[in-house]
Amino acid sequence: GGGSGGGGSAAGGDGQKPPTLLFVIDTSASMCVTQELVGQHEFKGSKKREEEAAKLLQEMNAAHDGFGGSLRDQRTRHERTNVTYVSRLQMVQAAIEAQIEETARTAPHTKVGLVAFANDVVVIGDGKQQRVVVAGSKLDSFEKLNELSASLEVERSVGEAKGDLLRELWNLEAEGATALGPALQLAIRVAGKTPLSR
Repeated sequence: GGGSGGGGSAAGGDGQKPPTLLFVIDTSASMCVTQELVGQHEFKGSKKREEEAAKLLQEMNAAHDGFGGSLRDQRTRHERTNVTYVSRLQMVQAAIEAQIEETARTAPHTKVGLVAFANDVVVIGDGKQQRVVVAGSKLDSFEKLNELSASLEVERSVGEAKGDLLRELWNLEAEGATALGPALQLAIRVAGKTPLSR
């Protein structure tokens, strides 16, 4: 992994560019699937997911009026109350947040970026730079992906960008299909520009 930098310089003591750490995140629809955790746990994103579920249930109840009653008791019949339901995406987000916090403490000069993929690949970068969306035929072209990666670079260190990174991380939502191959190709090429990158 990347070592920690010292002092105020963005580069390491040997003059090398700081390493880049990229998190490639699956935001396809399968990441909505929830897991049961015994007990009541607070997870970021849970309130938003519960509000969306309540809204959906309300809409379904309205649609089912006159067709054998409402769906209001479905949760109590099918879900236990002493567990917390957490989506796959929430668990990934929590793990990445912990890694970002740890990197900010131990290697603050490391450049950290996010790449999300579902139907398209979205290079989020450090959370402040312009997003790059890769879609359509570009996803199927090894050459075009390599050309695009040549112009992409994470601009700020995690010490500078942590707040923006965490905001963008927790704004991710799951939907669509899975463009894993192109996402990994782009991430590997971008991170591979500097030594010790991951």
